[in-house]
Amino acid sequence: MIPITRRKNDRENTFPPAGHGDWLDQIVKEHEQKGGFDHLSGKGKPLSKKTLEEEAFHHILKNAHYLPPWLELRHQIKNQIQELLSNLDKKAAPEKRDREQVEEVNRMIQKYNQLCPHPSMQRGLVTIDNLNQAVHQWE
Repeated sequence: MIPITRRKNDRENTFPPAGHGDWLDQIVKEHEQKGGFDHLSGKGKPLSKKTLEEEAFHHILKNAHYLPPWLELRHQIKNQIQELLSNLDKKAAPEKRDREQVEEVNRMIQKYNQLCPHPSMQRGLVTIDNLNQAVHQWE
């Protein structure tokens, strides 16, 4: 591979030709050679079993305390269903407001289904009659 040299801010940067996909590897190697990873905790220690079992991307997000929008919405839906179920337990019969809340939960579920990364993770809509089953589905 013949590197391409570009000048930027009077510094010389070398990049492989576009389209080869290993330019990121080169940047990481250069950063490592300059000692850019020396300050990281755990350097030189074996990876934990937990780290090896989790997907790398999921592990990074979890450590950064980042929750993707679809997971945040999942938690909100679960909380809404639990709250709705709790309110219904205190009443003899569902009221108009309860039905409106179910519609709101269903709008949230539709949004969740659009955001989640895989169709197998999509969930069905809820009704007042199936809230008991739905609360377990969203845990």
